[in-house]
Amino acid sequence: MRRPFYAACLALACSSVNAQDLPSGIPLAETHNVSTLTDNPRRLWVLDTSFPAPQAAKVWILDGNSGQVEGMFNMGYWPNLGLSPDKLEVYSVDSFWEKHTRGARHDYLTTRNIRTLEVTSEVELPKGRALIVTNKPNFDVTPDGRFGLSFNLAPATTVSVIDLNKKAYLGEIPIPGCGLIFASAPSKFTSVCSDGTLQTVTFDIRGEAISSTTERTEAPVFDAEQDPVFEHAGLDRRNSKIYLISYGGRVVPIDLSGSAPKPEPSWSLQGDAEKAAHWRPGGWQIASFNPVTQRLYVLMHQGNAWTHKDPATELWVVDVTTRKVEQRLRLQDKTLSVAISLDAEPLLYTIAESNDIVIYNTIGQVVARQEKLGLSPLVLYVSGEH
Repeated sequence: MRRPFYAACLALACSSVNAQDLPSGIPLAETHNVSTLTDNPRRLWVLDTSFPAPQAAKVWILDGNSGQVEGMFNMGYWPNLGLSPDKLEVYSVDSFWEKHTRGARHDYLTTRNIRTLEVTSEVELPKGRALIVTNKPNFDVTPDGRFGLSFNLAPATTVSVIDLNKKAYLGEIPIPGCGLIFASAPSKFTSVCSDGTLQTVTFDIRGEAISSTTERTEAPVFDAEQDPVFEHAGLDRRNSKIYLISYGGRVVPIDLSGSAPKPEPSWSLQGDAEKAAHWRPGGWQIASFNPVTQRLYVLMHQGNAWTHKDPATELWVVDVTTRKVEQRLRLQDKTLSVAISLDAEPLLYTIAESNDIVIYNTIGQVVARQEKLGLSPLVLYVSGEH
């Protein structure tokens, strides 16, 4: 039986041996097979923030049908991710220090070829970015794929605008007192404000806000003190609508199709019996929306007020046309995050507290599981969501 290379190396005292002295049959160089990702309407992108070593964050790429890993690439400190609508590019918003954990800091929007994952461009963000735990609405891509929008907090709240066609940083748009980015048109985004209102900003091709079309809701759409909303919402990009979810379980639909955000009547996920049993939303990426079926999926658990970070034990399926919970799916694992494939018969992707990626069908059966993926997978992206 052939000895492994390290055993042969020890026996021959590698520090003083030449390549011609090695036993025959031992390869002198490694070779690698490089795969190319093909189109997959059920591809799943899992952002691993790598607690407790966030300098080692990465993205895992899975086949959404089988849960098998197809690829991976490394990212910077507390990164954000975005996918181009034409399915040709994947974007990461990263922060790095010149001497790994110290020295000058640099922030970039990095573009990769979505098939090969090779870096094709880097755009430095001279004003930095909000360096906080990854939330999907901290970065977004406009529906036409022209602009990338990155949230800043330094301490003023602004949005950096990057021209993704020219790979150029354009500048910043102030959004005082507001945060998060929900892009709803080629040159328009909406943010959630600290007083419970929402603000929509329309900007021009230079990345500058058009002041006459920067509009807020007339009144708060949620109680920012007693019942704030989660960062992660249900997004219906096809109909320019978002479904904000409050800590207490209210659904707040917002029509984003006009120049100003237009709130629609809100409703509670829970009836009297569910409220008495202390059911409420909880987790990290707590909601996802399927525009084909018009179903909103919300992670739920039993707990007291302000347990909004507790993992979920059920996934509630809401028909937004009737405003009724039509299914309550029992989850096999305590669950932190959820995303839904965007087809007519969707699969339900979840991140368990154990770091397992668990895939369910629409009747709550587990169809695939990828065990112990990475250090701390936190956020899910599905093919076609932009």
